[in-house]
Amino acid sequence: MALKKIVVSGNRVALGGTNKTTGKANPTTIQGYFLGTSVENGANGEYNVHTLKTDKGEIGVFGKTNLDRALKQVNVGEFVLIEYKGLTQEKAEKRSSHKFDVSVDAEDIYTTEETVETSSHDADVSEAYEEAEESDIDADEEAQDTAPPARAVAPKKAAPVADAARQAKVKALLSKGKSATN
Repeated sequence: MALKKIVVSGNRVALGGTNKTTGKANPTTIQGYFLGTSVENGANGEYNVHTLKTDKGEIGVFGKTNLDRALKQVNVGEFVLIEYKGLTQEKAEKRSSHKFDVSVDAEDIYTTEETVETSSHDADVSEAYEEAEESDIDADEEAQDTAPPARAVAPKKAAPVADAARQAKVKALLSKGKSATN
């Protein structure tokens, strides 16, 4: 059974444009580790919220069609830089669309370490196992009753490896974004 962390966060941002509540300009760039996408329901139907782990905590970024398409190519845990490039009108289309540049550093992967807290119940269970060792329960039965220690799980799929030119371009974009946002 695989567990999925549910993030309910009020820290959400739209990239580009103006905040309708405050009248201030929304940020145009954000960078952090991509944690995944959730689909939510709003007054105008379903929309995507992409969650990033940034230096300011977990931030949800409201999806737009082009951003949604780009982030489908990003693996969970990869470091991304998202830049809003503006609202453009394609000649072939009669409506405008939001444009984004998404850069990925596939070598910079976010991993979490789970910690398990010991409770008094766990201590009682440990004492029961110690008493069982002293009784005449054979080793096979005891092995069935005890769980092996938790271990880190290897990723299901390795991150794609980019060629050297692409890696250099992504690193340059990421370093440019870090200096502009700091």
